[in-house]
Amino acid sequence: MHTASLKTSIFFVVLICLSFNAKATSVTCHLGPSNSPIDRAKWMLREADNTYHYLTYSYTWYTNGATASFFSTNTIHVMFQSLPFWLAPDDIYPSISPTNEGLEYHVVYTPNYMTNSGVLIDACIEPEKAREDRSSSDDAFDNAGYGFTYKTPGVYIKAFPSILGWITPSNQLVEVVAGQVASYTGVYTAVDVGTRLTVTVQPCPIPNSDRWYLRSQPLSYDYESGRMLTHLTPGNYTIRFGESSNYYLPDIDVAITTNAPVEVVGIYTQRPMRLKVELRTSNGLVTPSEARWAVVGETSTGLIWRTDQSVHPGVSIGSTVTYSQVTGWITPPDYVINQLPESGSLDVIGLYSPSPDAQASLTINILPTNAVRDGAAWGIRFGTNVIWYASGATATDLTSSLYTITFAETSVTGWHKPADRSVTLRENEQGILTIGYEYESGFVSCEIHPVSATADGAQWGVYDYAYGNWRWMTNGATVPTSPGFYTVVYKTINGWATPPQTNFYLGIGASVSLIGQYEPSENSNALQVWLSPSNPVPAGAGWKLDLFSQVYRHGDQLSNLSVGAHSITFCDIPGYITPKRIDFLVAPGESYSFTAVYQQCHRMNIRVALEGPLMTNQLMRCPETVLSQSPYIANPSFVELVNPSNIVDWVLVQLSAGTNSVPYFSSAALLRSDGCVIDRNGLPGIQAQFKGATNWLVIQHRNHLAIMSAAPLDAGAYVHTNDFTQSATAYREGAAAAKQVNGLWCMVAGDTDGDGAITELDRTMMSTLKTSGVCRADMDMTMSVDALDAAYSSNNLGRFSHASCADETILNEQIILSAEHQAVLSLSTTRVDGVLVYDFGGIDKGFVANSSGASAAILSTQIQYVAGAGVGVDRLQVWGRDDSLGRIAFNVISPEMATNAGRAIVLAGTTGLN
Repeated sequence: MHTASLKTSIFFVVLICLSFNAKATSVTCHLGPSNSPIDRAKWMLREADNTYHYLTYSYTWYTNGATASFFSTNTIHVMFQSLPFWLAPDDIYPSISPTNEGLEYHVVYTPNYMTNSGVLIDACIEPEKAREDRSSSDDAFDNAGYGFTYKTPGVYIKAFPSILGWITPSNQLVEVVAGQVASYTGVYTAVDVGTRLTVTVQPCPIPNSDRWYLRSQPLSYDYESGRMLTHLTPGNYTIRFGESSNYYLPDIDVAITTNAPVEVVGIYTQRPMRLKVELRTSNGLVTPSEARWAVVGETSTGLIWRTDQSVHPGVSIGSTVTYSQVTGWITPPDYVINQLPESGSLDVIGLYSPSPDAQASLTINILPTNAVRDGAAWGIRFGTNVIWYASGATATDLTSSLYTITFAETSVTGWHKPADRSVTLRENEQGILTIGYEYESGFVSCEIHPVSATADGAQWGVYDYAYGNWRWMTNGATVPTSPGFYTVVYKTINGWATPPQTNFYLGIGASVSLIGQYEPSENSNALQVWLSPSNPVPAGAGWKLDLFSQVYRHGDQLSNLSVGAHSITFCDIPGYITPKRIDFLVAPGESYSFTAVYQQCHRMNIRVALEGPLMTNQLMRCPETVLSQSPYIANPSFVELVNPSNIVDWVLVQLSAGTNSVPYFSSAALLRSDGCVIDRNGLPGIQAQFKGATNWLVIQHRNHLAIMSAAPLDAGAYVHTNDFTQSATAYREGAAAAKQVNGLWCMVAGDTDGDGAITELDRTMMSTLKTSGVCRADMDMTMSVDALDAAYSSNNLGRFSHASCADETILNEQIILSAEHQAVLSLSTTRVDGVLVYDFGGIDKGFVANSSGASAAILSTQIQYVAGAGVGVDRLQVWGRDDSLGRIAFNVISPEMATNAGRAIVLAGTTGLN
């Protein structure tokens, strides 16, 4: 019968009802069934955020049918108290939202069958005030007798804990009987020494902050607002209060005496809140420079206007943020601060919108300046009519539309005007473009006399005033140059007097021939140093001999140098690369001449974002590991990262003379989480020397599509700023070359194989590539490859790079594709074999393009390629699980074409290895 009785009572149902109103959310628990010990069953509600960090720290137990209220829609945690001889149900985490009408949960209590033991209920402390004053750090006793322990039957001596301000009851003898519940209660008596201290807290800024305690007591003692203490020994005390990030309440010192009640009121004061305001535009343009914001009532003398991203050190609830009026823009509405974030910091965005009558403008600068002098101009075409503008002039009052820009013929033959182009302008946009005219080159040549001077190292050099650089040439060489002013100088050599320099102007298509006559030198043990550029020599340029402090200038000559070792060092000047130190030996009777070149640097300040790692806060995710070596074959640099925690990845910065030219400059750089491109020393900006009038900027990344600047960089300016994150107009081909994510324009993710186009192969090859650590398929820089990475290739399928330069192919020596010459069908053809240097089991392959219908297979340690019957270009990729990648293009022609050509790479329609 005892067993049957247990079985009939194992279903213990808990019904949880959730209800909502405008101010609070409540939870009600109904416990059952009635034949279970529900008089002891209790439940607790705790509120947590979405990461299960508790927002409150109260331990209030509720009885059957009680209701608990809370003021949040965060996650809540419902826990159940264990009962003697029963196992408590699992905790419940109901999902709360304002649309819920109520939730019900049915839980089951199960018996533990510990009938050979008895249950001893933890001490119940009375009265309630004594329970409240018990130290919260003393876990050996239960406040209200809720906890229990299974005990072996017998008699136990139970003691009670000491409570500050109360007389402890005597020990009790408690008998524990098998299968029964035993309990004991200790009644405390308050100590009254004739002192009275009452503390009231106003207001209550956050839940559970209206608590106070005395500094002389352990930190685990605290009291509620309005509590009176009667047990304090006369003396001086310090009252402390609960903490809040948005409010503060200083300590209060009081003197306690017998029969003299003391009442204290602690009033919380709001802390000043940090305010940051970001000014933006609704159409993605750069924020107007006139835009400002201010806090109303900050001073009695008027508004203090602040710029974009400025910070106000302290505002309070009720403060109003207002914005300045800007011509052509609708002012953002005022913002009233009506709540305090727990963080104590508030970020506000003020959004300017174009006014209905907003106009745009367009400015076009024409290069080079010689073309402008010869009549180069630009215009806007309206049907058959053209409105013309000079270089640097601005067309104003333009509506938002697509415009056709055309260019004028020059008055001097030899110049070639640019083709017409289309420009889209938006409201309030101030479009600025730089366009270059092409020209027919002129030629400069020079002969050096006598031949013996040439044998001793004599050379001549051309200084180009437009670009500020030297080009040193040998005897009889001819240099093609652009029209402009030039200087020809001659290199100083030992034992020869240097010819004087020659200045001249070179017209379009013109030619100049010069003769440089060297004469034997009569000086003994002389030294002369020339500095370049020499007309003029950069301010501060100079040289020193043997580390002495005396500074010499361009062309200065010293004589009677001592025989032996000497060195020349050069002065550092801003904006130039300092020449390297020159070490030389002086022999008796010999003279020496050196030329040192100060090279002026162009500086590029670049900001760019990658779609994959970009987060909602407009910063990019930084992986745990960044390679110490650049992955780009154009510049495989090494670097020791000073602060790798804010580095996203390597990028490749390139410059090319045209939109279809091979880059003449490549530099591996590091991308910071805020989009700033920094050099290998961790400094913002990339230094380079431009080589022509037009210099197109290209940014490449190993698994994002490469981008190119919308306009070339002018070599006449030495500092350039290219921000690719704020507008699609910064890109060549605009929005087709980039993607807007989280308010920023980004490089497009998904180019797994780095060939400049996102194809189905980019997604499918991920399954056999490396999947953890620094790997090719990791688009979002999480150090692992998953479905989110594959989604970038799927979502961006069909997109390709509009940077018209050679793609950066990242190859690996572990996969080698080689071609072997052989004769097939009496034709000179090529046999294609691939050799795998490591475990071939990890190799996969795929066609990027397959014009002939070819097939490819991996056989043992070789890769076999067989051409199809068609003709065209087959592009085959081979890769391994360690991210190694090989790529080869096969030009497939027909036998008829091979007969005419006399040689083929791959013969279409043949069998076997060709």
